[in-house]
This record gives sequence, structure tokens and C-alpha cells, in this order.
Amino acid sequence: MVNEQSWLFKPSINSIRGIKGLIIGLLVFSICMMTNQAMTGVICGAIIILSSFLTIKVSKKRVYEIFHVLYLIAMAITICLCSQYFLEVNDVFNIGAFGILMNVVVISMVFFVFYVISNRFQISLLLTSLSTLSLCIVNYFIYIFRGNELMPLDFLSVGTAMNVIDGYKLSMTPKMAYGLAICTTVYIVGQLLTPETKQRQSHRLSSLCVLIALFVAWMIGGSQLTMRTWQNMGTKQNGYLMNFTLMLKSEMMTGRPGGYSLRKVKELEKQYPAVAASDEELPDVIAIMNESFADLNVLGDLHTDTEVMPFFHSLKKNTIKGYALASVFGGGTANSEFEFLTGHSVANLPMGATAYQLYVNHQTHSIANDLKHYGYTCTATHPYIASGWSRNKVYPLLGFDDYTFISDYPRKDLVRGFVSDWEMYNYMIKRYEQKGDQRLFSFGVTIQNHGGYTYQGTNFTPSVALKGYTKDYPDVEQYLGLMRESDDAFSYLINYFKQVDHKVIVVMFGDHQPRLDSDFYQELHGHDFSGPDEELQYLVPFVVWANYDIEEKEVELTSINYLSNYIYEAMGVEKPSYNKFLTDLSKAIPSMNAYSYYSKSQDSFVSFEEAQDEERKWLIKYKILQYNGLFDDKHRSKIIFPIP
Repeated sequence: MVNEQSWLFKPSINSIRGIKGLIIGLLVFSICMMTNQAMTGVICGAIIILSSFLTIKVSKKRVYEIFHVLYLIAMAITICLCSQYFLEVNDVFNIGAFGILMNVVVISMVFFVFYVISNRFQISLLLTSLSTLSLCIVNYFIYIFRGNELMPLDFLSVGTAMNVIDGYKLSMTPKMAYGLAICTTVYIVGQLLTPETKQRQSHRLSSLCVLIALFVAWMIGGSQLTMRTWQNMGTKQNGYLMNFTLMLKSEMMTGRPGGYSLRKVKELEKQYPAVAASDEELPDVIAIMNESFADLNVLGDLHTDTEVMPFFHSLKKNTIKGYALASVFGGGTANSEFEFLTGHSVANLPMGATAYQLYVNHQTHSIANDLKHYGYTCTATHPYIASGWSRNKVYPLLGFDDYTFISDYPRKDLVRGFVSDWEMYNYMIKRYEQKGDQRLFSFGVTIQNHGGYTYQGTNFTPSVALKGYTKDYPDVEQYLGLMRESDDAFSYLINYFKQVDHKVIVVMFGDHQPRLDSDFYQELHGHDFSGPDEELQYLVPFVVWANYDIEEKEVELTSINYLSNYIYEAMGVEKPSYNKFLTDLSKAIPSMNAYSYYSKSQDSFVSFEEAQDEERKWLIKYKILQYNGLFDDKHRSKIIFPIP
């Protein structure tokens, strides 16, 4: 029952409220002290304790409801600004009044969902605060691990993330403690000043109407904003919570690409006919996707006491090598793997999607299928957990005849607890020696260099040291030492295949660059990676080497979805239908990733929305064929995407 006395603050002698306020105030103060935010702790703790001895007397229920609305808005604004602060955005007001308003709309929508269910203001606000702040905290850690914000479809990768989380350190930052202290203070003060009251059932209906109105406002306001997915640009431009909902909207609104029709697929079939099988001697193919294998010299002049990749850089004869654009940075290995094996691009998928877990749920065309057409036996191996990125389900659907994981390895040569590149290469060599007269395509994904470069055991000691930097970067030196180990192991693999009598091609490429100390990247490059420099953090080295004569080639820039073209060039055979298309596509669009493509006409990287004229036509053709091969299983082209 609301007291009908005058509306003003009055002292309260409720001992329970006082004790509760004192405990919570001291708890907030203690948390702030642990993160060196003493003044914040004093202020927030004092406000909470004093508020516990005050109450609000209202004369009319309408005034009480107005206070609830103001309380909700204050909490929503606080959560919005703190979510900005968590992600190291220095100017939390950078998104402007409209951006703050749209984030308040999103938070209010969450509140009214809970309110429609519970019909309790305090409970709904508590659940809203916990859910939105938890999302922002998880986003912070995801950003620290891989350099990109948390996306809705990342929740489908929780199992894979848990497999490797031991290699990372989770710790609350002073900014996170500061933001949580402010949010807690605003929430507790409001809760102490406004006792909970039972609401009429009619409030559910009115709350549902408000929720619908907020959704309409979100749709209209969201159309004025552009979704951002590079690094923490979503937070900087739109506010994280609003940008998250824009990504969710993008992922839900997918379907056939514009202009898709079976008639156009048939036209492309005529342009790119099927290839006849070959009876000539063909080389065995060994393909390696090397975890976090990258050349940091593409970002700046790296200074070390010894060369990091001497063997890789020494390869010249019978070699095609260069740099390829990946679609991921610091994580998301499976998308690089998907692009290499299928020739598809994740640019044609919803932003943040992992194709392995979402779309490879039926027989899917891949390089393994094409090589089977030439009579190859196809194997895959990854010395880690079979369920990671659902590989144990995906590999047979991509056409691999057999596939092995960590349980099949002796695990005698470990680096930081991971199976080393050396051990995986030895494993692949033994499989090669058992092939008999088979033509073999052997695909391996390493694990040695996986992120989390904070290992402090005796199992690995970095052999590379930085020179001339303003501070120590132990994570960088650990990573560079791992790269040197990878280079030595690759030398061992190549030297083995130099001695075999049969023709062999070895392909090796990195899946993405590592996530390292941001200060190091700033010092190495000289400034932030933004504008034209964004793509530099997506460059990975690749090499195609043969133990017989092939035409040497230096490739300045390509992308991972095109790498299979170079395998067929080294093989000296007519390319399969889809690779013929990819070859022509690469002439018009030399490289691309999930975010942009290199425009020859504009001589720069541009977004796909900016494509014009011939470039736009080629990108539409690519979307049409990829949709046909990946989604339209009923009408899949058996010429372009043959599956034995």
C-alpha cells in the first residue's frame, strides 16, 4: 500500500534496510579497492549506505509510476555507458545522443520482456541488469581473445571455446570493476528508495503494448545505423548492445541472394563445364592449415634477435608463395578451413556465422570431392578434440574417407601441452607411407600455436627475443618462439618429401594472425589499424611447394578461398568446374574476406555494398553459385558441385 503522505525523502529507521545497505556498500567498496579504484568505492559505498536510511513517500500512485520510469531510464543509460567503458572505449559518449537513445530502447525492450512475464518491477530490472551486463562482460573477454566483438552466432561455438579456454587468463579490469560499481550503486539506490508493490494484471497488457512500441522504434531507428563488425567498431559507432541486435537482425534475415534462379545456374554450367578424369600420373597432395601461422612483418618492421621464419622465406625453387587474406583474426579457425576446402567465402554468409556448425549439415562439395574425381583417397587429421568446430561431423560430409583426432596420437612431443607440429607431420608421413598405390590427399590442421600465449611451464622456452621496443612483451616472444618451432617442423616435412620418388605437392597456410598485446601492435605498426590498414591484420602467408618442376610464382595478394586454384596449377591438370569459375572471379576480384574486397577499379579495399559495374556482377555470380552449392541441395548443380 503506497503511503498518501507528501512526496519527499524522509529518514528511515528500518534496521534491516540499514544493515542490507551497509553490507552491499562495503562489498562494492571492497571490489573497487581490489582493482585500485578506492575513490569510486568510497563514493558508491557511501551513496548506497546513506540511501538505505532514506525512503520515498508519495502522495499519488501516478507519481510513483513516473519514478519507476525515471529509474528504468537511469539504469538503462548507466548500463549503456558502462558497456562502452568495459570495451576500453575512451569516449563513452562517442555514439551520440541518438546512439544512447537506441541502446536505451534495446535495454528497455529486455526489461519489458521480463516485466510481461513476472509483472514485478524490481525483479525485471534485476534480470535486465544481470543479462545485459553479463553479455557486455562476455563481449569484453571475446574481444580480448580474438580482437572482434561477440556476435550472436558465437553462442553456437560455446563448446569449442570451452575446449581451449584453459590457455587464456580471465581477470577483471579496473574499468570493469568501476562500471559494475556504478551500475550496482544506481540499482541498489533505486531499489532502496522504491519498495516493491504488487501490480495489477492489466499492467501486463499495457507493458506488452509498450514492448511492441519499443520494437517498432528499434526497427525504425536501426534502419538509420550501419552494423559494424570490425574489432570494437560496433561499440564505438553504435554502442555494443544496439550493434549486437543489428547483427542478430542480419543473421535472421537471410535467404536466397538477389537474382538467384536455376536458369542462371544453368548458364554458368555452360560457361564452366565439367572436367574429364585423368589417367596420367598425378602428385599426392599434402595440405596443412597451420594454427595462427603469420608473418608479423606485414604489419611493420619486426625487430628480433634471430630470424623467425628462415626456412619458409628461403623457399624459392618449385614454389608458389605469397600472402592470402583471411576472414578472421585471433580466432575462428573453422571459417578459414571452410574457405580453403570449399572455395566458398564467408562474405556470402551471415556476419559471424561459422559454416561448419550451421550449414555443413549434409553432403557438401569440397576439394576432397573434386580430387576423388581424379581417383584420390582423402584423409583429414587434427590433433585436438574431435568435436571442436564439429569437425567429427563435418569431415565425412565434406568427402573425407577417414579422419583422426587427438585420441589417435601418441602425444609424445608436446609444446605447452599441445601436440607439436613435428608430431602431426610425423603422423601424416606415416599415413603417406601406408598409402600403397593410392593417390592421396592428406589434410591436416595443427594446434601447437593456439592462442593464449601465457604459458609458464618448463615444456616450452621461447627461442626468439624482441629488440628495441619500449617495454617487454612476453606473449609476443612466446608466439614468435612458437613460430620458429613451426618453421623448423615445416623444414623437416619438406626435406622428407624431397627424398620420396613419387610426385608430391605440399601446401601450407596460416588460418589467421594471433591475438597479441594491443600495445605491441600499436608500436609495431605505428598507429591503429583503421581505414586502409584494416586488412593488414588479416594477411597470412601461404606456400605451394612441389618436389618436381613447377613454375615459380610470387603472389602479392590473394585470399584463402582461392588457394585451391594454385594446387591445380601445380598439379598441371585441367581445373574442376568451380575452380575455373574461381580463377575468372579472382581476375576481377583479386582478394576478399568477410568484410571487404580489393577493387581493381578503385585501387583499394571497399565494402561489398560499394561494388559497381563488372565487379558487382562477378560478386552476384559468386553468391548465386555459393547458394546453389551450399543451400539449394535439391537443385544443386552436379556439374559445378559434383559429389561422388
